[in-house]
Amino acid sequence: MTHAVEVQLWKHNDDRKRGFTINIGVIPDGWVEVVHPEWIEKDPGLVRFPHMGPVHTRLGYLAGHTEDLWWTISRVRRLSLAAIFGRKDVAAEVTSEVRESLRQYGLPWLDRFRDVGDLIAWLGSRQEEWDAGFSPPTTHSRLWTLGVLHHLAGQPDAAREHFDKAIIQAARGEWRAPGEPGALARELRKRLLGT
Repeated sequence: MTHAVEVQLWKHNDDRKRGFTINIGVIPDGWVEVVHPEWIEKDPGLVRFPHMGPVHTRLGYLAGHTEDLWWTISRVRRLSLAAIFGRKDVAAEVTSEVRESLRQYGLPWLDRFRDVGDLIAWLGSRQEEWDAGFSPPTTHSRLWTLGVLHHLAGQPDAAREHFDKAIIQAARGEWRAPGEPGALARELRKRLLGT
């Protein structure tokens, strides 16, 4: 099981303002090889990032923010904080804030996932958390994700059940990806279970 933490830079960074967010995710052994074999073919030593796994989020959501949280360091913030608090080292202040958020929210969240069974249990019971910014975001995605996790756990019957439910859900119209509804669930079911 890989626990991944990533600093994602704001795409509009410049000399006056720098921003970043923290992504956190869990990647079970075998996940990338099963779901994204093309990535492994291109780069066998591929570094795992949070978004590659079945469960990932941003640190801000874990800390209770309802919108995406980006930390920034700018000349304006540096001057205003120095004037208000008498602090001149804004980078150190932001670093401390991020470190504390990781310690208080990020690491405990990661610690709950020790094996594939923990992921299966969590995904089966957390709809309200997905609605608040966790991934996977849709019932269809959650179902095929559970299918893959059950496969990785050596539970083919449960895997088949979840792939079938994902295909039915996609046929009912919950489909946000390009291509034929349910195609990914069907392809994974066939490749992993031979049916």
